[in-house]
Amino acid sequence: MNPILITGGAGSVGKQLTNMLLSEGKSVRVFDLPFMDFTDLENLDNVEIVKGDVTDSNSVTEAVSGVDGVLHLAAILPPNSEKNRETTFAVNVQGTQNIVDAIKNVSPQASLVFTSSISTYGDTSGVDSPVTIDHPQNAIDVYADSKIHGEKILIDSNINYVILRIASIAVPAFLEPPTPWPFTAEQRVEMVHRDDVSDA
Repeated sequence: MNPILITGGAGSVGKQLTNMLLSEGKSVRVFDLPFMDFTDLENLDNVEIVKGDVTDSNSVTEAVSGVDGVLHLAAILPPNSEKNRETTFAVNVQGTQNIVDAIKNVSPQASLVFTSSISTYGDTSGVDSPVTIDHPQNAIDVYADSKIHGEKILIDSNINYVILRIASIAVPAFLEPPTPWPFTAEQRVEMVHRDDVSDA
């Protein structure tokens, strides 16, 4: 059985996905930066770890080779994404292009799941809910702009893909209310639990 590749697999959602896929009898290849914490993954059966960077096409090709599918989680997220547009686009846009190119070259049968964001819709505070997939995209920050560019790469690629526009992810550490509370009563904040993201 060919593995499923998870880019950014050493993060919270990546580890959750790894465990879910293993429970379904699948094998997993985790691809993430060398300095990430792989402790919870290193001793698992049917898990292969590939350390590299999505901006390096050679390491991406190595990671993608021979997989049945790619769950592309790797990205620079806010607030770090807003510090340097060039770096964010190198990872979030060119990194996505590298994944797509590698699929075409070495695993053309593989499908790609791309994690985009509801932030691509921009400020929807004055819009009646629900905001649907047909709502115009209107990036108001670097991160959202990078995700719109990433989506376009997939749409133009002719590979098999699914785009998930995900809300802010509530990881376990966030389920305890932070102090001070970062939101006001007037703010509309959409969040989704990490487990639900993994299920999707």
